[in-house]
Amino acid sequence: MTITRARMPFAVTALLLLAWTFLPSSSAGAATYQVAACSWRESQAGLCSAGDGGVTIGDTKTDGDSGSGGEDGSTGSGGTGDSGGGGTTEPSPWDICAATPGPPSAFCRSLPPIGVPIGQPSPTTPGWSATISDLVRFVPAQATLSAEPQNVAVVGLPANFVSTAKTETIPGTILGRALTIRFTPVSHHFDYGDGIQLDSATPGAAWDATGQAQFTPTDTSHVYKEPGTYTASVITTYTAEIDLGTGWIPVSGTLTGPSATQQIRVVKARTALVQNTCTERPSAPGC
Repeated sequence: MTITRARMPFAVTALLLLAWTFLPSSSAGAATYQVAACSWRESQAGLCSAGDGGVTIGDTKTDGDSGSGGEDGSTGSGGTGDSGGGGTTEPSPWDICAATPGPPSAFCRSLPPIGVPIGQPSPTTPGWSATISDLVRFVPAQATLSAEPQNVAVVGLPANFVSTAKTETIPGTILGRALTIRFTPVSHHFDYGDGIQLDSATPGAAWDATGQAQFTPTDTSHVYKEPGTYTASVITTYTAEIDLGTGWIPVSGTLTGPSATQQIRVVKARTALVQNTCTERPSAPGC
């Protein structure tokens, strides 16, 4: 028996191919395909625009439609939800802003410093600020004052005054935020107790520390004209900076520390020529 294979006319074949091409997809809802589009975080940051109504989630793109899909692939009303990004971690807003060339956008400038949770008060967000008056209770109070030699001065000779004020770093809490405060001395007001005062940019230095002989004049030394006991004092002025873990932020203004005082005994010195030393002749004049 001879079997004759029927041939489909060319026109019919073409029609079937066209019909197959335009048939709707069997899956209702959103179509998933690889794209290089705007991520959700980039769109939120204002760094790009999802112009076609969809945004990239992980490594896939979801078309915008009226259906609300479940995040785990369950079918929602009007569409099918896409699966997540397969474990892909989205970059943080800080990463996006750091990788974006050019001046930072308004969104990037509004981000709190790294380490400060988003939404929490910080020096770069409205509703939180630290002023110099907030730091008053942390001002260093350990500075002392002394005069060489041994808090005794000789009439007519320089007495060298030295303050121990120095840069100090102090932890604290302001308006509910833990931070570190750095105080730097910028000026020192010396009052020698005899009506003479001096403003100095330095706290003074010991004669030994500078390699100078005793009774050498210094930037903070003073010469008393009369014997007696005087109460000398020094007040230090500080500038302040705060650090929330992202670097030092200067605070406008200055603070004055408490006064440090010291009793100074001022004596007269007499010289006399002796034949021997006072050790050899304790009863000699001047001994």
